[in-house]
Amino acid sequence: MAAIPTPDTAVPRLVVVDDTDPTIQYSGAFSLDSTGLLDTQGFGGPVYNRTITGTTRNGSLSYNFKGSFVRAMVAATGFYSWNCSVDDHPIPSFAVNSSQLTNYVACDSAGILTGSTNVHTLDVNFFFSPDSPANSSLWLDSIQYQPLLSDPLDAVTLRIDNSDPSVVYSNSSGAWIQGAGSNGTVVNGASMSFTFNGSSASLYGINLGYPDFWNPTTAYYLIDGKLTDFDLPGSTTVASLGSRVASVINCCSSFQYHELSSGSYHKLFYCQNRSRQLFRRGLIQLHLWFE
Repeated sequence: MAAIPTPDTAVPRLVVVDDTDPTIQYSGAFSLDSTGLLDTQGFGGPVYNRTITGTTRNGSLSYNFKGSFVRAMVAATGFYSWNCSVDDHPIPSFAVNSSQLTNYVACDSAGILTGSTNVHTLDVNFFFSPDSPANSSLWLDSIQYQPLLSDPLDAVTLRIDNSDPSVVYSNSSGAWIQGAGSNGTVVNGASMSFTFNGSSASLYGINLGYPDFWNPTTAYYLIDGKLTDFDLPGSTTVASLGSRVASVINCCSSFQYHELSSGSYHKLFYCQNRSRQLFRRGLIQLHLWFE
């Protein structure tokens, strides 16, 4: 397996295809979980859209897309393996930390699709050995791909990385710091903004833990001038690490806003009230509708 997935800074905008999308073709004994089965079991945090589709037996899935990069996001327990290909050409797969459980980058296409404008097929194969423990399972969480600039983005979910140049940080005083794939702050009143054309918006972050414990705090956001307060969770534990406080890398969405008119531009403004919260790569998840 390759060592490092393609960094989010190299692909800051990706279309997110949920595991429940009917255009994903599953082959084998797959089943859907929408109960948050693994959400608190590891430091990977909640799965996307609270759904995963998985199996405890050998199986496969395929998806057709048009783009210049693709990756598969999975969750896993026990002992397992997988491989991936695009148009029947193997692509890199990545080793995982078994204490994470969710939000693994299973594989990505690296640079092999750069400049391509064709329709491609991603195939993912899941494998279990005869001596795999009874709790072994593999789950698809989402498929993420980089769309072509010429393609419309009607009715898709677009993931915006915290490194995207269109995300504006109020950093004249050095309130925001970068590290561990995130933009973070310990400064009361630090803020960021992002202008988008879409119908809804969500924001995700890192919930810091080890080696320090952080208390819950509050923040607020404005969309088109409408102010809403919301809570930021404190440090927590996860089952895979026992009593040790964990840094949850894909914390539950800080907020979700679904009352926007499609086909219009909106401005999201976020302000940190106190304590500390880190925005991980993929800090903003926007449901965008473009005309």
